[in-house]
Amino acid sequence: MMGYSIHTLTALQIRMISLQKATQSDVDYLVSLRKLTMHNYLLEAGMPCSDQDHLARVNYQFAATHVIAFDGNIVGIIKFANQHETGCCYIYQLQIHPDFQNKQLGSQVMALMIENAKLQQLDVALSVIKQNPAYGLYLKLGFQVVGEDCAEYLMRRPRDNSYQHLLERDVLDDPLRMSALNALRQLNIPSAYIAAGFLRNLVWDKLHGKTKLSSLNDVDVIYFDQNETDHNFAKHHQASLVKLMPNVNWQVKNQALMHVKNHDNPYCCLVDAMRHWPEKETAVAVKLNHANQLTFISGFGFESLFNLTLRYNSKREKAIFLTRLNNKKWQEKWPKLTLEL
Repeated sequence: MMGYSIHTLTALQIRMISLQKATQSDVDYLVSLRKLTMHNYLLEAGMPCSDQDHLARVNYQFAATHVIAFDGNIVGIIKFANQHETGCCYIYQLQIHPDFQNKQLGSQVMALMIENAKLQQLDVALSVIKQNPAYGLYLKLGFQVVGEDCAEYLMRRPRDNSYQHLLERDVLDDPLRMSALNALRQLNIPSAYIAAGFLRNLVWDKLHGKTKLSSLNDVDVIYFDQNETDHNFAKHHQASLVKLMPNVNWQVKNQALMHVKNHDNPYCCLVDAMRHWPEKETAVAVKLNHANQLTFISGFGFESLFNLTLRYNSKREKAIFLTRLNNKKWQEKWPKLTLEL
């Protein structure tokens, strides 16, 4: 195995944990470890788990694979990549050998990953099989469920929770927004959030000291379901919301279909779709889960939103951004806004 040095992690190594970049000579060990730690969960979830499947998964993004060493022993693997274009450190796999489980090694490795991401101003993202007990660990470490399918949760840990605490306070204080979130929750759409001006305008109002909040011209609901082939499902959800709150102008869109309208490649998840919106500060969303907890997601973080910055997203034509800026009169309503074109 070839030694691997991560300068942002070195000072944070705990109890002699270190990472070594995997080589082809490690493949047999990696396949064996995957079978030991993942096979039963994959089988229970109805996911591919043949020998060929295990090998294919080991070889996927192999260059990102690192062997975990602890006190001179090889105890597991982690596969991760810092994806600055998506704003996150993505963890593809984390497996600790059964002989070394229950020693909090997984927690310590995750602490390294979280600190690495903070130093590079990245969120941490991963997916976990629903039956895997590691799901509980990730919740304790501050990860939030931002999407799911029949087998896995997609989870994300924001780089900075302080802005989310402010958002939570302000959303909880607004009866209209809480009623809208409650209505959406009743539809039981796993990946559904309320996005855009629902949060953006609230933050800008508060930062401008407004005692009366700006009216919500519409309430944008977004979700991500690749199994839907047309917009009829979204229209059905929209009609259901209108029945629950007829005084609200509901707009519901399945973001898994929006790449067609935008002439983009297919989006891989809800956050990926949000990262293609015309202005970055609009790419924020919130949901109310069944434990009465607010969950926030964003395409670009929350810092610029609270800094009263309005930034053009180069993934869309600038003319679209400028037209929206003119039509929505954001700078007239919130004069402290600073543009970044």
